[in-house]
Amino acid sequence: MTRKIGLSLLCTFILVLTACGVPSDGPVTAYCDALEKHTTAVKDGKFDKAAFEKEMTPLVAEVVKHKDSSTGKIPMSEKLLERWQKCIKDFAETASSKNNIDALNAQISVMKPITDGMK
Repeated sequence: MTRKIGLSLLCTFILVLTACGVPSDGPVTAYCDALEKHTTAVKDGKFDKAAFEKEMTPLVAEVVKHKDSSTGKIPMSEKLLERWQKCIKDFAETASSKNNIDALNAQISVMKPITDGMK
């Protein structure tokens, strides 16, 4: 009986950990969603630097709250890390292909709190 209870508790603990994910996943997902939207705006020639900065700055502030002070990195799940890297790359490539220097500079400026101190 004790063994069954112990096994049940272990399974419950694993399920809770899996369901919770990494604490930074929520803010990182919101950041990616917004950046993908702005990538489309750049692609369509409708990029608005002020709107970009207004939306992205608070999202970056939320992401930075999860930044590891010793490594300067933001812990996130493997799947989300792939999405994070892809959306940043897609934005930069789209802005470059459209010769949109304002979009590139805005992204660099907004990302500064994240990139500062990375090792």
